[in-house]
Amino acid sequence: MRKGIVYFLNLVLLLTSTACEKVLDVDLNETDPKIVIEAVVTNTDYAWVKLSWTTNYYDTALPEKINNAIVVVSDNEGNMDTLDLLDKGFYKSSRIKGVEGRIYFLTVQVDGKEYKSQSLLPGLAPIDSLSYQYYPGGDLLHEEGYYPTIYFKDPKNSEDYYMLVYYKNNKLLNKPTDLQVTDDKNLQELIAGYEVFYPLQLKDTFKLQLNSITKEAFIFYRDLSSQLNNDGGLTSSPPANAQGNISNGALGCFQVSSLKMDSLIIK
Repeated sequence: MRKGIVYFLNLVLLLTSTACEKVLDVDLNETDPKIVIEAVVTNTDYAWVKLSWTTNYYDTALPEKINNAIVVVSDNEGNMDTLDLLDKGFYKSSRIKGVEGRIYFLTVQVDGKEYKSQSLLPGLAPIDSLSYQYYPGGDLLHEEGYYPTIYFKDPKNSEDYYMLVYYKNNKLLNKPTDLQVTDDKNLQELIAGYEVFYPLQLKDTFKLQLNSITKEAFIFYRDLSSQLNNDGGLTSSPPANAQGNISNGALGCFQVSSLKMDSLIIK
């Protein structure tokens, strides 16, 4: 077995128009590639799925896209759609869009094998507001600049999980440290003002995409973030696959989310 690299395109963008590349360490076998499934259902656009095969570490070619799959997305209200192949490895629905509280089912059939997943689309309270505060710098946490603060309500008496995606001047912030997921246990004391540690300057535009995610997606993104930020030193944890939520040994994640967006301009 060799260690390889799988590229996840658009995984954290959730149907936004800017492409992003994330890296996940996995064990690969030259004669036994694994399927990579990136599947997204949100309340803002129709469901989409991206399919590819893992590649060997020494293979300089891009991962092979899968164009011969049967991809079906359905929900517990009886809605079902066989997704259309729109581009290499990219399938999209023309009927299924996310609705909070519904359960969504994914089935992918490729070369006689079947891969399945299901997930409840969690609700999401509105973003109350965005503000910002100026720091002159000189402390351990802040460079000089304006730092955004997010205000939103976290429902009580439930376990809730979130992904936060940020844009600065309409450009996605997509370094490994920019992949941010959290649960409500970590947010309870900060929910009335969650500061984002990105310094902005006058006239900068900041945009936030707040996503509700399931516990399974939270675990996947947490593991992925750990891999992305592993420095490979002697004290670092050994690489391990991010724990996905798709059956039959597939890599990747079936992401089912509500999302809300807000923005501000530093004046």
